[in-house]
Amino acid sequence: MSDSGRKPVYGPEDLGRFDVARQLGQPGQFPFTRGIHPTMYRGRLWTMRQFAGFGAAEDTNERYKFLLDHGQTGLSVAFDFPTLMGYDSDHPRAEGEVGKCGVAISSLADMEDLFRGIPLDRVSTSMTIRGPAAGAPGATDAGGAGARDATVDRGDRPGGGAAGAAPRRPGGRSPQPVRRGGRNPGPDEDRSRAMSDSGRKPVYGPEDLGRFDVARQLGQPGQFPFTRGIHPTMYRGRLWTMRQFAGFGAAEDTNERYKFLLDHGQTGLSVAFDFPTLMGYDSDHPRAEGEVGKCGVAISSLADMEDLFRGIPLDRVSTSMTINGPAAILFCFYVAAAERQGVPSHKLRGTIQNDILKEYMAQHAWIYPVEPALKIIVDVFEWAAAHAPLWNTISISGYHIREAGATAAQELAFTLANGFTYVERGIARGLEVDRFAPRLSFFWDIHNDFFEEIAKLRAARRIWARHMRDRYGAKNPRSWMMRFHCQTAGVTLTAQQPLNNVVRVAYQALAAV
Repeated sequence: MSDSGRKPVYGPEDLGRFDVARQLGQPGQFPFTRGIHPTMYRGRLWTMRQFAGFGAAEDTNERYKFLLDHGQTGLSVAFDFPTLMGYDSDHPRAEGEVGKCGVAISSLADMEDLFRGIPLDRVSTSMTIRGPAAGAPGATDAGGAGARDATVDRGDRPGGGAAGAAPRRPGGRSPQPVRRGGRNPGPDEDRSRAMSDSGRKPVYGPEDLGRFDVARQLGQPGQFPFTRGIHPTMYRGRLWTMRQFAGFGAAEDTNERYKFLLDHGQTGLSVAFDFPTLMGYDSDHPRAEGEVGKCGVAISSLADMEDLFRGIPLDRVSTSMTINGPAAILFCFYVAAAERQGVPSHKLRGTIQNDILKEYMAQHAWIYPVEPALKIIVDVFEWAAAHAPLWNTISISGYHIREAGATAAQELAFTLANGFTYVERGIARGLEVDRFAPRLSFFWDIHNDFFEEIAKLRAARRIWARHMRDRYGAKNPRSWMMRFHCQTAGVTLTAQQPLNNVVRVAYQALAAV
């Protein structure tokens, strides 16, 4: 936004004669490039305060007590316009403006009322005022101890406590845990600990790299081992495909939804099937009763698939289908529906999940025993390599494993193990690895631990690239590239906190990008 020059990719060569000790240094040490304290906010959180003030001093005093009771750790005073300009509330120029955009303070008595019952030696206060600031009565020390240890005199107000009682949250529900351990970190615990409980130092420097080989272990984006991305410019050159997971009712209902989404800027489709379809049952099967079209669209026949995509040209849209046990059958329906539109299979683009191993581990929507299921998956590899070369024949999924309780490291380990199993089954069939491997794709879950998720994705790309080239003998660079889809983590969200959820998934999406 500053219009400063910026390269698309940076590497160690851009550092030139960069002197780490002189130009960067350690946190808490001159020149304080990395922060003025050794651990910054990992050791102690910043002061949290809402800019607040309205009406008379008594009104704002009630608001301040409410904020402190609900976890705010400092106060920030918003003054009304007459106060900002140095006028008392009864001045003719203050007419119509008193208490409107902030609290009205005209005297020491007003300031006393503003902070009545709030111990000013134990709370940090910010006052946004300029002209009359020097004469403002009751100014507090902005470098105070903070409100985390403050007590508030609630008087006889409902829900209040006696003077000297510690501020508390109302209601019986405990605060939401900030990591998997099921509780908030204690006063002496490291607040920056990774959700996976992996070890992490508070500060890192060049000495932690040891004999790190930048070219071999990191490389450039778009180059082996693809740690920094499989394309040179990644999403700066081309945005990712955006699709909403959608499906409900009958095929005709979902068809209308798809057309609406495409008309409003969606760049691909993602089919959610109902539970009977996921389990291989037709809608009229006795076991489907009560579940048809509930959590996805009901597809029982080729006619249903034709209705689902009626009026949507399948040679011009990429479609993802989340289905595993009967995946081969639904893929056949899709190919046949396209042919009836006049679209040959070699022009079809999209993905079928088709990852049965993770079903046994986490999601449990499987139909056949392991060996027959694996045989069908390799059948799809073989057929699509010859007839649908643009189609991703599997989406090897860590998402469900993570949602079932795995850590980031476990999600990575189990998913890669599944991926290598599929490769080995294809090779055992007699398929050349470069014939089917370029169309293997992955699906990852992205949680709240920003840097851990980035590290997970980078490790996944590098491990996959090395194994495909060095262990399985793939010659085609596209076989080395781990192409994946990411979704934000449903298990991290809370139904009663929609606005918090927006922030959570925004950070998760940023980590994925």
